[in-house]
Amino acid sequence: MFHLGMDAAGFRSLHDGADKFAVPIGTPFSEQPVPLSVIFELVRVPEGEEVAAKAVEGLEKFPVISNHTYRNFLISPLKLQQWHFSEVARICGAVRVYRLHRPGGRYTAEELAELLLQIVRKGG
Repeated sequence: MFHLGMDAAGFRSLHDGADKFAVPIGTPFSEQPVPLSVIFELVRVPEGEEVAAKAVEGLEKFPVISNHTYRNFLISPLKLQQWHFSEVARICGAVRVYRLHRPGGRYTAEELAELLLQIVRKGG
């Protein structure tokens, strides 16, 4: 948490011995629905590569969204394949998708956040 300028002592650990914490959402959280416009997939790349964002276009969006569906292991047993396919296709047509490259071996959260904000601010 020291990279983010926060004292971890005030937060609950997510796992025993892990350096990950539950951080409560502050007051700027919106209680109103906000339309989804961009999806970012975070991908670890080899050490030495640079932080980067690559646009995912066309049909390449489909596996990104489909593979990252929450609890996607339930889709088949619940016989929701057609519904899931239709929803993923609808989302693909409505959002931009980017793959964010996160190099291993160093702290990159601030660089990734800045890159993400640049993409969101410019709308493309």
